[in-house]
Amino acid sequence: MWLILLAVAVGNPDRHVLFLILDGLRPDTFREAMAADRLPNHQRLLSGASQFTNALTVFPSVTLPANASLITGTLPAQHGIPGNHWYNAETQSEVDYFDLFTMLRVYTTGLANQHLRVPTIYERTTEANLSSFVVFHPYWRGATRFRAPSLFEALTFWDGQNIKYDLLDRRMMAHAIHLLNSEGQPNLFTLYFPGTDAIAHAEGIAAQAGYLADVTDPLLGQFLDALDAARPNWREDTLIILTSDHGRTPCNPAIQPVNLPPRLEALLTTSGIDYRVIPNGPVVYIYLPESTPETRATLAARIRSEELFAEVFTREDDTPRGFFSDRAPDLLLTLPPGHFYRGCVEASSHGSAYRDDALVPLYITNPTEPPSVHEDELSTTTLVKTIGAWLGLPGYSPNKGKQTSAE
Repeated sequence: MWLILLAVAVGNPDRHVLFLILDGLRPDTFREAMAADRLPNHQRLLSGASQFTNALTVFPSVTLPANASLITGTLPAQHGIPGNHWYNAETQSEVDYFDLFTMLRVYTTGLANQHLRVPTIYERTTEANLSSFVVFHPYWRGATRFRAPSLFEALTFWDGQNIKYDLLDRRMMAHAIHLLNSEGQPNLFTLYFPGTDAIAHAEGIAAQAGYLADVTDPLLGQFLDALDAARPNWREDTLIILTSDHGRTPCNPAIQPVNLPPRLEALLTTSGIDYRVIPNGPVVYIYLPESTPETRATLAARIRSEELFAEVFTREDDTPRGFFSDRAPDLLLTLPPGHFYRGCVEASSHGSAYRDDALVPLYITNPTEPPSVHEDELSTTTLVKTIGAWLGLPGYSPNKGKQTSAE
């Protein structure tokens, strides 16, 4: 009996997963760079990979919610991270993960981990007596090993005005290779590259291809060399997944709304309802303490009549891809594609409710399956099931891990 229970409780120690997340990478940019032979090490990694041409992230398609979905397999309404910037009614305070002090807390004290309401794939892996390493990702709860930037490293990443994301990626890879050389290949290894997102914010979408070729691809080559040396036959038992957390949208200054923030503030003030406005790029969150479905509906109707936004949702409405929860705003206001609440403060951004902003690259190499191209829609929330099934984790059967259309 005990032997039977033990067999059920553990995963397959002879299988491995390599999970690469390239922040904010557009699928068309990646495909074009690959087709132009600018990424030899990505081609080396993805030899024999299946491509999913309609892979979709969650809404909102921004870093913290989307990455939470990647490692929990759930929508923001379930995992509890409604945005990069949101209001926490439990503590009566705003949470802005990209405030520099808060960002440090994300990596040093695990702030985003603490906000999660559901288990991570790392917790599931540990429960099954398997190992997992995570390097520089904002979520690592339950992992066997996690490497975050040290305080000294964090200081070197900042030049007084901007974060040097290329240095961040280089240090991430140095830590990953050190873990690999010192402890071997874990059952689940997550590598996170934030630089592809940062370069597109600063210089536009087209700059991603050059960054991939000049920074990401050589770093990946170093890792593959180390992995080949450590385990020459690693491809025989390793599932490879390469994806992004979210898509992105160009920002054209010529089409931006004029004076939108003061117009919305004036409308809200004259409504006589207590409110809190939290902008999130192409969408706006409005929190209404003590509001009712009736007061929310009344205010939503008034905002719609002013024609300031493309769509106005209350928490009683249907919204894109499972958004509303007790941590989400009472009203969600969305702008047309390419429009941003405060105009073009960056060369490109993300987070809209539109499909193009949710498309991400997705490549999966399964040692037991031939490569193929899948055109059906696929939610990236299914990747946790794919990983769990490959590793033989309890509760993840091969059928549950099979790639299917978006949920």
